[in-house]
Amino acid sequence: MRSVAPCHLYWPMLPSLPTRLAQAALHYTTLIAWSFWIGGFSFYFGVVIRVGGRVFGDSSQGFVTQGVTWWLNIIAVIALSLFSIHIAIHRRIFLGLTWIIMVIAQGVLFVLHAQLDHRIDAATQSIRDPERFATLHEWYEFTSAIQWLAAMFFLAAFMWVSRYGSFVRPLIGRPQAAIDE
Repeated sequence: MRSVAPCHLYWPMLPSLPTRLAQAALHYTTLIAWSFWIGGFSFYFGVVIRVGGRVFGDSSQGFVTQGVTWWLNIIAVIALSLFSIHIAIHRRIFLGLTWIIMVIAQGVLFVLHAQLDHRIDAATQSIRDPERFATLHEWYEFTSAIQWLAAMFFLAAFMWVSRYGSFVRPLIGRPQAAIDE
């Protein structure tokens, strides 16, 4: 017989962080993972692609981007896995929602990357079916932008939860001494 108990009753069974040191280590590694993934993503797409396009030409730069985006996708999986630990411990809905958006976007990016790879011939540095490639590439860029935006909201939520513990009442109803801890 299936249990009819609501899922929220199972949350207390998740492991809690026993010490402030462990909590600080989790916050630090989450922030480092976020910085490495999204910081690298932002720098690459904001600077490297433009400079590489001017130096090597847009089509040659595209072959570099193919390899870089593969690594960004791998780094994303590692970072998202670490974020899931933070979410499981803090159990804040906004963190969870932003994480879900990032995970869905990452799944879409893996599928699109595979389809884009199939249309690239690295040996001849040519693109098969350029029209379809352009459409898929636009979807890749759009999905990446959605993921990046969700990551920005995740960071804001992460910082807020790390400091105040909640979105609902961070400053209301708490004595000033509790806020300054």
